[in-house]
Amino acid sequence: MRELNIDFLDLYKKVDKFIKDAYLVSEGVSAYIRMMESNNIKGVRYVDSWQIDYERLKHMRWVRNQLAHEVGYDSDICEESDYDCLNEFYNRLFSSEDPLSILRKQEELEKQRLADERRKKREEAEKNNLSDKKMNNQTQLGVKPVVEKNNYNKSDTIKKPSLWKRIKQYLKDLYNSV
Repeated sequence: MRELNIDFLDLYKKVDKFIKDAYLVSEGVSAYIRMMESNNIKGVRYVDSWQIDYERLKHMRWVRNQLAHEVGYDSDICEESDYDCLNEFYNRLFSSEDPLSILRKQEELEKQRLADERRKKREEAEKNNLSDKKMNNQTQLGVKPVVEKNNYNKSDTIKKPSLWKRIKQYLKDLYNSV
C-alpha cells in the first residue's frame, strides 16, 4: 500500500504541475475543478464524460488530501483504480482530450458554425440587394425587368375594366333604372 500511495502522490503532483503550467493557475487540480464547476452547463452539453470526470477528479483530490494531511502513506485509502484513473486523466491532459480541452474545441466549432451562418446570411442579403439594384437600374433605363414566372392560376389574372369604364357603367345603370 505504501508504494501505491507514494506513486499516486507523485502522479498527482505531475497532474497538478501540468494544470498549473497549462492553465496559468496557482492551484492546479483545485483550479481545474473550479473551472469545470463554472462551465458545468456547457460542459454537460458538449462533453459526454463531463460529470464522470468531474466526480473522479474530486475523488482523486480527496484521496490526495487524505494521504497528505490525514491518514498518511501507510493507509489503504488509495486503490489501484484510483491510480489508473489519475494516470488516464494525465494522459488525456497531454493529448488535449481532457474535459476542458474538449469543451474549448466544441465552443470553437460552435463559434465557427455561427460565423459561417452569419456569413451565408450576409452573402444572401448582398446577393438580394444586387438583384434589387439591377432591377432598379433596368427600370431607370427603360428596360422591362424579367420577372420570374409565378405559379398562379389564369383565373387570378382576369383583366378588370378600368376605373373610368366602371364609373361609366355605374352611371349608365343608374340612369336606366330611373
